[in-house]
Amino acid sequence: MKESIVIVIGAIVILVVALVLLTIFGQGMGPAGDFATRANLCRSTAATSCSLTDHLPPDWSKTKYKINNDGDITYSTCRDIIGISTCDELS
Repeated sequence: MKESIVIVIGAIVILVVALVLLTIFGQGMGPAGDFATRANLCRSTAATSCSLTDHLPPDWSKTKYKINNDGDITYSTCRDIIGISTCDELS
């Protein structure tokens, strides 16, 4: 009985440590995506917002995304990435 409690507590400690490490290092792994990934994210966000509210998201031209263009890090908005400013332009 005592051994099984020690094993369970050890497993919980290992899981907590793994989650902490993933949280710390996971955020730094992929903040800069390539242009195609951001364009797809912006397009799906716009499509969802347009279908639900008939308007683009409120932060459409304000939110800055970090983009890695062949090693050159730039910042851009969804409006600049896919080039639309109204739901009618979304195809």
